[in-house]
Formats: sequence, structure tokens, C-alpha cells
Amino acid sequence: MKNMKPPLLLFIFISVSLEALPISVTGNNVDAYRPTDDIAVDCGSSTSSTVENRNWIGDAADRSDYSPIEKTHSSITAKASSSSPSVPVAAPYLTARLSRSEFAYTFHVTAGPKFVRLHFVPSDYPNFRRVDSFFSVGAAGYTLLRNFSASLFADYPLHAYAFVNGIEVVSMPESLYYNTVVDSEGVKLAGQQTPFTFRTTDALEAVKRLNVGGQFVSPARDTGMYRTWEADDEYVTSSDIGVLPVNTTIQLNYGEQVPNYTAPDPVYTTARTMGRDKRINLSYKLTWSVEVDTNFYYLVRLHFCEFQIEINKPLDRVFRIFINSQLVEGHADVIEWSGKGVPVYRDFAVALYDSQKKRTKLSVALGARPDGSTLYSDAILNGLEIFKISNPDENLAGLNPDPVPNKRPPPPGPPQSSKAPSSLSKAVKIAIVAGGTSGFTILSLLAFFLYRRRNRANDSIKYWVVPDHHVSVVSDES
Repeated sequence: MKNMKPPLLLFIFISVSLEALPISVTGNNVDAYRPTDDIAVDCGSSTSSTVENRNWIGDAADRSDYSPIEKTHSSITAKASSSSPSVPVAAPYLTARLSRSEFAYTFHVTAGPKFVRLHFVPSDYPNFRRVDSFFSVGAAGYTLLRNFSASLFADYPLHAYAFVNGIEVVSMPESLYYNTVVDSEGVKLAGQQTPFTFRTTDALEAVKRLNVGGQFVSPARDTGMYRTWEADDEYVTSSDIGVLPVNTTIQLNYGEQVPNYTAPDPVYTTARTMGRDKRINLSYKLTWSVEVDTNFYYLVRLHFCEFQIEINKPLDRVFRIFINSQLVEGHADVIEWSGKGVPVYRDFAVALYDSQKKRTKLSVALGARPDGSTLYSDAILNGLEIFKISNPDENLAGLNPDPVPNKRPPPPGPPQSSKAPSSLSKAVKIAIVAGGTSGFTILSLLAFFLYRRRNRANDSIKYWVVPDHHVSVVSDES
């Protein structure tokens, strides 16, 4: 009996050489940060194209800097097709590179943290059925996805293949999410006295970014890092949804600890508050909930900026902050933290471990304080970011959702196991559940591999290094 092949493996490796990252100052903070490395690869395309002022380079063009390196030269390019109107008709969703054996991409990059974003359009490609895409994703020794599949069935596919539609590698400011000034004593860990401190080997995966009380902010309107900020409406789960103050005329004053590239201006000029009615405010907590994988630590970043005319001095608005019903801040006073019109953020961590569940809810709640401790019994939030933190075994992949029964007749051959593969990240679950509706998946890996500080004698930052100073994306059939 022939042994069943494991899924293909897709790896990304990052190494860098030391170089400063430029910052620009503009009238607003669109493109406030200019990444040293800004790579966007349109996999399977023989041409380059511009989408929202960004150049996507085809990997199939003659003498392309990003052509894959292959042992067997067996990868192919194909046009992607989707019946979903939500799939953008633009790079990188028009073509794909596919293979049943190893292929690799190599990127030369500079020093500093990077995010890696992978784009997938689950589709039937010529001679590559959608249901047969089945592979894992790794980066710099980290497991990011296990058993990625456009359609998850109870059986392993007989002819598994790996594919990718687009790859982005973009520099990030070194202190954006590893801020040793703001978080000098570690990050408050919900329910614990001892703070959470980042290990030198921690990597992050972006789970959710919300422009609280505001509208969707596209990657082109970000501060230069192509982040997407969703409106928060569908994530508000409290009995009352609060009110939505806006102040687009206020002059935002960024500082050294919170530079102007931290979040787009619209995040800090819109908000969600509880409102003016103290009686109502004291009767509930303004709450947001996001579904996440269990058995990980999470970094939760809350963005604040006081811009309402009635809030001017400390104690005008003081409130409580809860993460998963655990009090993490009992005296949140934004004016005291930063001043009026000055953006600020606070980081918290939470451990979500549950042996009985694959997925759970991560909640953020704000609670008003009673008379006597504040002028206004109210609370405010401007933005929310949630990141999964890699486990000590350098894993970011969550468990598989329950397998979808295979409705097709089983292929001839020995019986297949009905047990699904053991692990699948949130992004894979989106591909399976929403594949027929959204039609595409973006895996956003804010991959700060690895944040490591040298000794004081060197006085510099060192990131994880692999031989030959390159970034590689590899699919490997074992």
C-alpha cells in the first residue's frame, strides 16, 4: 500500500543587513513612513502592473528579480478565475504560481523587522483542482499555517499542490510593535500580577485592526505600511453600541513615543464613546469581541486620542479597561497619559488556553467610573489591534476547524482516514468558510523575526539572520 504524502511545505526565510529606515513628515500621515524594503510580487504574471500607486512585479517576466528558484523546474503559471464579485480584478489576484514540487523565491532585504503578506485565490486552475491545494506555510523557522487548503475535506488530497498569488515583504519601524520605551516594564498580562515580556524569538501575526467609530481605511491610506483598518461596527457586542464622536479639524500632535506612522490620522479623529447618560453608562460595558485561535498569547493594542471639546484636563474622563472580563486598567485617563489631541496607545496581553475549544472570543470592554472619581462617567476608544504571539515552539498555526464532509464519491484505493489534519490557522478557516463568498484570502504575517537586542557594547538591534542574506519562499514536497 502506497504511503500517503504529507502536505507540501511553504517556507519563508528572512535575513538582513543593518541599515537605517527613513521617516518622512507630511501634512497628514498618509505615507508618513517610507519602507526601505517594499516588495510586491505578482506570482504567475509575466508583466508588472500598478495598483493604487503600488508596483506589483511579475515573477514570470524575463529576467525578473523575483523568478522562483526550482530544483525540478516544474512549477507553472496560470490565470486565476473566481465567480465572486468581491475578488479584486487586479494584481495579485489575476494569476498564480502552482507546483507539486519544490520552488523558492529569494528576496534581498535590509536590516529591521519585516511583515510578510501572502495572497491566495482559492480556485480551480488548469490541472490543479481547488480541493487538492494542501500545504503548510513556514517563515524563518516559524510555522504559520498547517495544512492550508482552499477547501478542507475529511480526506487528504491524492495530488496535493502548493500555490500562491502574491507575496509582499515590507519593512516596519523597529519600535512600532516592540516598543521598549512605552512598554519598558513589560506588558500588563490580563489576570496576572507578573507582566508579559516579549521573548527575543517572538513573532506576531495580525489578527484584526479596527478603526473604532470610523470607516474602513484601505492599505493605500495607511501610513506607508499597507495595513488595512476595518470599521468596528460588526465587532461591537455590548447591549448598547455607544455614540460616535468625530473631530476632523483637530491638529494631532504626535510625539517620540507615538510617531506619526503609528496609525492613520482617521483612527485618532474618530472614536466610539459610551455617551452622556451616566445612568446608562454605569449599567453596561462597551464591548468588542473578535474570534481567535485558542492556545496562544495575544497582544492587544488600544489606541486613544481625546478630541472632544468638553474633555480638557485630567479626571474629566476616567474609565476602566477589561480584557476577557479581567480588569487590566482601573484608571484610564487619556488626558493624563498624553494630553489633548495627542495620540497614545496602551498594550496588554492575554493568554487564551482551552483544551476543549479550537476557537474562542477575545473581548475588549470599557467600563465607566462612578461620580466622585471622574467628571464624566464615560469611556473612549479610537482604535484596536490584535496580534497572535508565536508559541515557544515557534508556531503560529491554530487548530483545524472541524472537517467538511467530502460529498464527492471517494476515489478508488485504500480507505482514507476520516480525521482532519491537526492544525490550521484562522486565515485558512477564512479560505474554507468564506471562499465561496469572499473568494480570496490574505494572510497578513506581521513577521518581526526576530526582535533581538545586542549587548550594550554594540548598541544596536539585531534581527534573526539566515545564511546568504536573503528572504526565501519555498514549497517542498516530502
